Amino acid sequence: MKIRITILCILSSIVTFCNPLLSQEDSNPPQLKFEYAESFHDGRAIVRLKGKYGFIDTSGEFLVEPKFEYLEKFQNDLALAKFRGKYGYIDKNFIWKIQPKFDLARSFSEDFAAVSSKKQWGYIKKDGTFLVDPILKEAYSFREGRGRIVAFEDGIPMGKTGYINKEGNLKIPADFDFGFDFENGIARVEKEGKYGLLDLDGRWILKPQFYDVENFSEKRIGFIKENFWGFMDEKKSIVIKEKFWEVGKFSEGLARFKEAGEVLWGYMDPEGKEIIAPKFKIAGHFQNGKAKIRLENGKEGLINPKGEFIVKAEYDFLSLPQGELMIAKKGTDYGLLKSNGDWYVEPKWERIVHPREKFTLVQQNGFYGYLNSDLEIPDWSLSDNQ
Repeated sequence: MKIRITILCILSSIVTFCNPLLSQEDSNPPQLKFEYAESFHDGRAIVRLKGKYGFIDTSGEFLVEPKFEYLEKFQNDLALAKFRGKYGYIDKNFIWKIQPKFDLARSFSEDFAAVSSKKQWGYIKKDGTFLVDPILKEAYSFREGRGRIVAFEDGIPMGKTGYINKEGNLKIPADFDFGFDFENGIARVEKEGKYGLLDLDGRWILKPQFYDVENFSEKRIGFIKENFWGFMDEKKSIVIKEKFWEVGKFSEGLARFKEAGEVLWGYMDPEGKEIIAPKFKIAGHFQNGKAKIRLENGKEGLINPKGEFIVKAEYDFLSLPQGELMIAKKGTDYGLLKSNGDWYVEPKWERIVHPREKFTLVQQNGFYGYLNSDLEIPDWSLSDNQ
């Protein structure tokens, strides 16, 4: 009997030794391959090896070997890349469309990209020619047909903010101390310490008169007056008096709020009526009938617009769902949780993201890799020393 037990133990040890995934699951997790990685987009993913970036396909083969010092995903058919200290753009054949010659650069957006040479910014077109020569203090990506710029201004170290159009003309003069990108045809700007709202042609929707404002959301504008937040309607009539320490935008008929002197968040309707009493340490916006909250004990869950729990607050982190899955944290480890509360991917990862194009990006021991649709780690995603 003693001999049989010994033989079984030896055989068990041999099987475990020959199956690294089995042994690692029982003791140490598998060693992943990449120093950095991103989710797949259009069959390509950015990865880093030995300090350099490249693209792989869904079989783990390199579409372009890691040779870039920096790399972003494709935008407008071009990817921003850094090579030998300079930025340029490659096409989907991984050939330089615009040679690396810029000191700094941003990805293409709406067919234009902001680039910098000798600490001055301008805009280029997709053929590499300039829309705006590098004469600006700052230039940001186009949004809704407008590029936010900061012009040099004598005596003003921070410069002045304005907006150009797609012809490269200054559509809205650089008269503002600060500005944000356009969203739904409206931009929030600061002038002489007060905030207001502009339309795409530079006309005032709301003249600067408040210490801060929020963009329109469900026909409501948030504003600060004498240190408190309130809301006005699209006719600029105050519908919720200023009395809150903090507020969020309206989303699906509810906005989060924190009352003066309080530390917990609740939710109100567009008329200012309390719908969900303040009891949350953190409260998020509603999306598809769900909002993420955190209780005073630090645990997170999801609630519906009535304040009822859809997912109990028993996680150290919980994301809003994408499809049927949520990123959830238990203790120090992350996994993917189904809407019914069952684990789709057990919590054993330092980081995990939602599946994309049949692969789930994970991180362990500081390295990145992928799970396939069978929730297995492909060989190409394991370290060569595995």
